[in-house]
Amino acid sequence: IYMGKEKPQNYLLIIGAGASKDLHKSFCLAGELLETIEQRVTGNKELDSYFIDIAEIPFGTLQTFRNNLHNYRQESPYKSIDEFLTEVATFPEYEDWREHYLHIGRMAILFEITGWEGEFKKSFELANVKHTWVNEVISCLEENDILKHYQNANYTDNCNLNIYTFNYDRTLEYCLTEHYKGTEYEHSISVFIEKYNESFTG
Repeated sequence: IYMGKEKPQNYLLIIGAGASKDLHKSFCLAGELLETIEQRVTGNKELDSYFIDIAEIPFGTLQTFRNNLHNYRQESPYKSIDEFLTEVATFPEYEDWREHYLHIGRMAILFEITGWEGEFKKSFELANVKHTWVNEVISCLEENDILKHYQNANYTDNCNLNIYTFNYDRTLEYCLTEHYKGTEYEHSISVFIEKYNESFTG
């Protein structure tokens, strides 16, 4: 967030991986997520049922995925599920299991994050994020009249705010939606979030 005397013409907000840990205890950092995924694969009936019955991944492949993930977690200095999946995607020793391993990893991440978000939403109160980085984002939006840009149905897609996020979860979108619900900016924030998601995924 820019803190100088004069307002800049453009704004760039960078949300680091693990930022949501500041919002709720259920969110994990990289090493914690890696350990949790190792425990879940072949250890959670709902997740294993999806892999075996729907994705048609043999249970033996799930076991070898877990074993390889365990070895990676013990030996690698990085300890990140992203780094592990990067190795799976590029290292020749994973060639025979690559497609299944990547699918297991991605769905395990989604399974965990969906659970985190559910816990966060159950106990969510706007007052709980007042002194967090989310409130800094809200302040930036309001102090620089960014949401007014989207109030006009004929707005141009040249807003001067960009958000780069390394977070998997959608807590920022949820917090902003809740904060502006029932206000004059309720529609504006939905358009802003849609554009933000398009620019991030694109």
